[in-house]
Amino acid sequence: HPPNSQAFRQRLPLSGAWLPLWATEPVIRISPPRMLGWLEGIESITGAVTDGVIVECSATERLLCHLPPSHIRRKIHDSIMLAGKAGASIASIGGVDYFMERRGQSLIDIPGTLLTTGLGLSLATRLKAIDMVSFQFGIDLADVKVALVGAGHPAGAILARLLAQKVHYLAISEDVGAPDTARSNLGALAARILHESGLAATITSWSQAVSNAEVVVLAGDSPGPALVTLAQRLESGSLLFDCRRQSLSPQSMIYGKNGEGNGEFERILVVTEPLLSIPGKYETQPPGLLGAGLVHPWMAEAMILSLEGMSHTASQPGRWLSIAWVEMIGRLAEKHGFFIGAVECSRGVIHVRDLERLPRLLRDRDTEGREPAH
Repeated sequence: HPPNSQAFRQRLPLSGAWLPLWATEPVIRISPPRMLGWLEGIESITGAVTDGVIVECSATERLLCHLPPSHIRRKIHDSIMLAGKAGASIASIGGVDYFMERRGQSLIDIPGTLLTTGLGLSLATRLKAIDMVSFQFGIDLADVKVALVGAGHPAGAILARLLAQKVHYLAISEDVGAPDTARSNLGALAARILHESGLAATITSWSQAVSNAEVVVLAGDSPGPALVTLAQRLESGSLLFDCRRQSLSPQSMIYGKNGEGNGEFERILVVTEPLLSIPGKYETQPPGLLGAGLVHPWMAEAMILSLEGMSHTASQPGRWLSIAWVEMIGRLAEKHGFFIGAVECSRGVIHVRDLERLPRLLRDRDTEGREPAH
């Protein structure tokens, strides 16, 4: 789905210059899904090959939050059916699924089509990104205090259980702004972590958790401003990994709403999501559809399931989140050659070959006229 009306207009002929801005949203409401392009020659390192299509579901993020659920379901159904006519048997619905979940709605099932949200691979690759970025800063996760905010969320609980296998100190808390009484819900998670890894996780408030941590993971379902709230509490040079499903974009962290630098995000490093490289000598129609050939995990998960030959499984593994699925899809990504090619962060999109520059970028601001952070 296009994030906003402007993005929708840019995908139209002549970049939508003929469509008045005030008329864009009404047009989106009635627009059918569109085929944006094709991907050919996605080749696994195992030798398996798959192709794919990219379909635009005509609904911006604002419309996904406000249109009647029945209207959104119809748009999703029509989008998946359009992809099916082109031969697709797996559909990645990560972005749309998030908004439906926020509204307490479940997606429809499409007979003959496997639906996946991509959340499993997103969590698996974010765990790898935490390791990779921490290493560049000389941080061994086993030697520092790690805090996970939003552990009461299903994705947060899974991240907490997996992080507990890597660290010696882990503080877990509810979402930013959650009442103190919400902490009582984390007792069962702490008991499970103790049973699985032998680690006694500390249950505390989110403010206390981040005040003592060198590495902070935000994994709940709190709104965008929660990231700013956390950033204000962290010491300069801290690492903050935003693992929410709807993270702030690097551009919004760097420039802020009015295009001005955001000092809170210049004191620390915020890592949002890794981007995966596509294996094989693939081609897109139209050319350049995927830019530098890096995709978000929610898109890559559908490719991996197709390469693995899982398009006809009845279990719909990508729809349901579990620690077993996160670990399995992470292994399948490596099996087929999907590796982290870049990370999105508050310094922009940084290629893996340039990750060693991150500590210097955090110390020295690139913007003219600014003083170093330390």
